[in-house]
Amino acid sequence: MQLYNDLYRCESCSDLLDPHGVAPFTKPGNAQTIPVSHFGNIDESLIWVVFNNPKGDRNDQNVGATPRQFGAIGRSTLSEDDIQRVKDHFNQYFKMEVGCHDFFKKWEFLLNGLRVIGKTVTFENGGICAVDLIKCPTVESWMGFVMKPEGKKVWDNCLRRPDGNRFLLKQIDYHKPAIIILAGTQSCVKKQWKGGMNRELSCLVSNEGSILIKRVFTNTLPRRLSLGLCAQRQIELLKEDDLQREKIIIQLIIDQWSETL
Repeated sequence: MQLYNDLYRCESCSDLLDPHGVAPFTKPGNAQTIPVSHFGNIDESLIWVVFNNPKGDRNDQNVGATPRQFGAIGRSTLSEDDIQRVKDHFNQYFKMEVGCHDFFKKWEFLLNGLRVIGKTVTFENGGICAVDLIKCPTVESWMGFVMKPEGKKVWDNCLRRPDGNRFLLKQIDYHKPAIIILAGTQSCVKKQWKGGMNRELSCLVSNEGSILIKRVFTNTLPRRLSLGLCAQRQIELLKEDDLQREKIIIQLIIDQWSETL
């Protein structure tokens, strides 16, 4: 659990000030939230969807989770028991009575019901989860904020710090998901985690005329399939008929990849 101890207690961005960035969520005090490690059962999920960062919506039960909610004054004072409770809380995201954020509705339509290694997976049954590159929410969109000086600091803190504070990559290494779906984030995940481009499966994507999938990667040890998708803003424009067709193509790719297992 050292990974999650470090993640939930992270104070790397607590001194930032930009009110449009992560500052309203990271500044110590009553309003400080816990870094969002994942949405859904990360311990059991076969498919991960990798996004940029959580939407800054305090009404969301994960994004708005505070240390005080778990009996701690701030992130740095979370106990070992608190850490496990927080992780369990995030694991239950798609099973909570209040429901998930509307952001996930399109992704549920696209991915729920896929078959992976003989199992039908959904967000609700724990077969699919969402994981972000950047663990703290921003008030404005991430793509606008990351171009600012503070945005670049957040990027470095979460992914590139020399002390190895690269939470997403550590999560991939620890949990070893079978399939990673990169929602416009493929350039940010290193080759040793996403694998090398698979020409055969990429040809299948081209032949099927996918408008969603841009690259297909495979990894041998551990065995993993990674799909590089177009940018999130393009995905949001797709209609249900388009999403259903893309689901069929994704299933074809998974089935062909599975035959090599």
